[in-house]
Amino acid sequence: MKIRRKALYLILTANLFFALFIIISRQVLLEGANPFAFLFQVLVISTIVQLAIVLALNPKLIKSIPEKKYPRIALIGIFGPVIGGTLGFFGLKLSNAINYGFLMQTSVFFIIVFASILLGEKITRKKSIVTIAIIIGAYLI
Repeated sequence: MKIRRKALYLILTANLFFALFIIISRQVLLEGANPFAFLFQVLVISTIVQLAIVLALNPKLIKSIPEKKYPRIALIGIFGPVIGGTLGFFGLKLSNAINYGFLMQTSVFFIIVFASILLGEKITRKKSIVTIAIIIGAYLI
């Protein structure tokens, strides 16, 4: 299997699981769960499960990350799961899952902009057109 095809397969599979995550999270939040407490529980459980998987498959992976990368890892944790997750769960509690899913598509715009600024990746015409179409589609819905 070519690397690009494998990457697409893995990303599509991840999106299927993320979609289920949104639906289940919405149901839990509608049943009265506090978004802060729910996010904390999700993060603790997912950390334990991920750690168990890494330890079972290749425990040396934990030690393979250089200590100088720890500040970046901390920033990833703060921006993604903590701030993004908290705001996302509050938004999901106040909206419906369909709107949440469509609005999450606007992240494509931010990913392209940040990848260009922070990583120096090129913004191609095709990426620009697709991004504009996604944003317009999310707005119309």
